[in-house]
Amino acid sequence: MRCKERTCCDLNPSQLANTILISQKEAGNVNIRLFNAEGRFVKQVANENLSKGSHKFDVNIQDTASGIYYYKITLGNSNTYHLKFIKI
Repeated sequence: MRCKERTCCDLNPSQLANTILISQKEAGNVNIRLFNAEGRFVKQVANENLSKGSHKFDVNIQDTASGIYYYKITLGNSNTYHLKFIKI
């Protein structure tokens, strides 16, 4: 389990899915996008307004090739996190 402030992920190594847990101190927008190692956009995981509290995102990665990927997670207008994982 890897945790950064309000975001926790079960990431490495991955074959089928990732789980992203987000704990919001207040309601607001959550934007989660997946990029490959070259920085190309792969998939929109979430882009929605969420209530205060904990939220879980199960991300299916079966359709992605093996390699290194990054999640870009933006909470509200200013808090952005980057998380790396390896798809095997």
